[in-house]
Amino acid sequence: MQLSRNEPPVLRCTSAEFVLKNEDRHLICPHLPLPACTKKEGCRSCWSMFMISDGHNGNEAPNFIKAQLIDELALRLPKYVPSYHNFNSPEGQLFTWRVRKAVSSTFRAIDNAWRKDKEKTSGSTMTVVLTIGWLVTVANVGDSFAYLHCYGNKYNLSGNHRLSDNESEKERLENAGVLVAGVTLDNKPPRRGDVTVGPLRAWPAGLMMSRSIGDMDASVEVNPFPHIKQVVIPASGARLVLASDGLWDSLDPRKVLSLSKNKPIDDLARKIMNRAEKGEGGMLTDDTTIIVVDILCEAPPVSANGAMMPQHPETIKHKGPIKALRKLVGVSSHGEHQLEFLSDWDTMDESLVEAVTSDSISFDDNFVLYGSSKKSFSSEGVASRAGSSDNLDLVGGDNSRLESRHSRKNLSLKMLQKSLLDDDSEASTSLEGLGSVIEASNSTDSLDSEK
Repeated sequence: MQLSRNEPPVLRCTSAEFVLKNEDRHLICPHLPLPACTKKEGCRSCWSMFMISDGHNGNEAPNFIKAQLIDELALRLPKYVPSYHNFNSPEGQLFTWRVRKAVSSTFRAIDNAWRKDKEKTSGSTMTVVLTIGWLVTVANVGDSFAYLHCYGNKYNLSGNHRLSDNESEKERLENAGVLVAGVTLDNKPPRRGDVTVGPLRAWPAGLMMSRSIGDMDASVEVNPFPHIKQVVIPASGARLVLASDGLWDSLDPRKVLSLSKNKPIDDLARKIMNRAEKGEGGMLTDDTTIIVVDILCEAPPVSANGAMMPQHPETIKHKGPIKALRKLVGVSSHGEHQLEFLSDWDTMDESLVEAVTSDSISFDDNFVLYGSSKKSFSSEGVASRAGSSDNLDLVGGDNSRLESRHSRKNLSLKMLQKSLLDDDSEASTSLEGLGSVIEASNSTDSLDSEK
């Protein structure tokens, strides 16, 4: 079977819920209602969206997020869509930047709308997965995580904003004067200097997270700025598992992805849920929502028992050389299975805040369009609670093979200012100039590799 990204992928999805406090909400939207979308399979302008929000202090905030998210995204996502299999082109890079900007603005817009009612104290995590063609964009605040299984590798596509796990976020709050501590021995809010126990929390409000939607009783330093990652799925396809913390607190992410490997997607979310319940003695201790999404180049071969057969040679049990297997399935190179890393973008980075909060953007010459301007995002504080980046491959982490090609491309954006601010533009402004910058950057990378 020859693999190709010349056509849009086929998406398949399944989900499962466990309700205890009724504070989880989710959305599965195969076709976002955008003007350019024909709602037909194969339409290159069709966006798909998956979302999980895990509320606290009631379910009012996650209910509000679920009601507002689709409309807010539809207002902001780019109307022009470039070739869905080439997001490394100049217009593709401009498009992915616009997607990141639209998603970040959506998070802030929902938070601002929720805060108009001063008496509401409910808050929520929010993790959004957007797909268009082979491009996957994941944005999140809080601790509802998304993991990707691709060609035998596992990638964390979300930021971890739990204070007990993210030292940089803990330091950010403490430097702003926020008290970060557990609860007192008698389970009460602490004062500075008190002996505390349990997971770290931000006081007032006692949130275990540094970022969320809502939570007006918390410090202003607890904000809705998302961590955004973007990847391009290879032709061999990938499987994404998105879940609230009820799952990740019960099962190691590597265990979850191992349980789902080469299994048919039908009822897979429910099977993962059952395994999590078994690990907790038959009853989960928190609301849990699981969404599993397959992104495939075409309907995969199916075995007699209904299981999805592997689309790439790495998952085939074999004794012979890998070249023979590639020849067997019609694969010519490893590149057809390589996940393309586009960005690891923390919108709390000071160099990025103005770009996503201001209507009049003033770019400097070194503004980073491609990749992350701070390496600490990926290796410190974003790693799975269950394992370090040595045990779990992370997008933008220690995977230098993915970073080396993209993360050093500092592109001048002055030439793009007019185009970025005009969402109706067909991304033609200054693309020729941007292409020359990219070509120069690629030349520099080539020279570096020859040395």
